[in-house]
Amino acid sequence: MSRPTLGLLLGALGVLVFGGSLPMTRLAVADLNPWFVTAGRPGLAALVAALVLLSLRRRFPDRRSCYRLFVAGLCLVWGWPGLANFAMRSLPAMHGGVVAGLLPLATSVAAALILHERPPL
Repeated sequence: MSRPTLGLLLGALGVLVFGGSLPMTRLAVADLNPWFVTAGRPGLAALVAALVLLSLRRRFPDRRSCYRLFVAGLCLVWGWPGLANFAMRSLPAMHGGVVAGLLPLATSVAAALILHERPPL
């Protein structure tokens, strides 16, 4: 299989998994505490990442990188998913999908306002 084909297949798999994330979250928080669901995702991801690093004999991130990963994790792992988990307790997954669909636009607006970035023309 060629690299472009593999890339397309992996990208499609990523879209499929991400697309199912809010409906699955809605099902999970119906019976589980949203904080438990929020903690379970990064916990499982950290375990898999550690196993990959160990099996490939790669070095773990240095202390400075760990700090940056921690700060990013607060927003990307606890912020968005944690708040989305609480929202999915009372809203349909379809509403969450609309918000998730608006994230690229919100990111562009934030980059323009905060970082003064402009798209190249």
